Amino acid sequence: MKIETRWKNVIIAAVLGGIALVVLLGRVEAQKLVAAGSQPVSVRLPGLQVNPPSNPFIPHTAFLPAVTVLRNQVADLKNNLLLQGFSITDGKFMYEDLVKDTCEGKLQDTLANNPWPNTYVTLAFGQLSPPQSMFWQLGENDAVILVGQTPPPARYFSYQTFLIKLPGSSNRIGAAVGDAINIGTVQTSGSEKFRQPIIYVITGNTATEQRVRQAALAAGYPASIINVETISPIIGPMGYGVTGSVFAFAHRIAAAENQDDLFDYVQNANKYYTVFRIQAGAGLAAQLAGHPQPVPVLRVRGTGQ
Repeated sequence: MKIETRWKNVIIAAVLGGIALVVLLGRVEAQKLVAAGSQPVSVRLPGLQVNPPSNPFIPHTAFLPAVTVLRNQVADLKNNLLLQGFSITDGKFMYEDLVKDTCEGKLQDTLANNPWPNTYVTLAFGQLSPPQSMFWQLGENDAVILVGQTPPPARYFSYQTFLIKLPGSSNRIGAAVGDAINIGTVQTSGSEKFRQPIIYVITGNTATEQRVRQAALAAGYPASIINVETISPIIGPMGYGVTGSVFAFAHRIAAAENQDDLFDYVQNANKYYTVFRIQAGAGLAAQLAGHPQPVPVLRVRGTGQ
């Protein structure tokens, strides 16, 4: 009996030891994978000086708000753009009640927009008071960049820039510069469209677009979340002051599933988005000149193509 008991103890000890070894090896391999996945990636691009991200994009962060992941890298994105020769002007993202503005005499009409619960979030630069602050200009080598997350669940949402006035004209136009990037076409980190990370770039220059893409990748953002809305200078000549067109931007959300979620999203838009404009310095502008965006080919209505 003593011999059998001894052998049983030996077998149990061996089994437990084997399990412990497997667990230990598993932990070691897991640590290797984590370490490999969390190392800053150095991106080398011809003629482009960039810094590796201090907060690399971590794809498995479903338990964190998308906006937190994105904003951790905004400083790296901005720094990469500064190193290229761009200057940066911070803007703001804000909810604008155009029906209320019209009723109060601040606008002559609602710009064809609908009342709540159809909502419109716009971007602004400068010191003008709303709603005039939602009208802005953009240089031919420059870009507007939004970093944030898509809205909470809704039947529809979109992002779109509109040409308001041409240079030297006092007539309001209100024409879209191209197709809207909407719930069916927006690029996010997966098949889910709501509360997902997004980078949205508005520019009239193909070379500037590539610079922004490269800087975003170098900051750790995945290419899959970068959306670009182009403005052809043929549609709206670019520039500041009397030589440039005037634009406005609208992020529309319609028929949200939860009105409280929608209210939080639009009333606290700057909590969900970082907005800034980049302007090319003289040296960089010379390199970027001569690369205008072409007139966009529009989708066939009703086909999605």
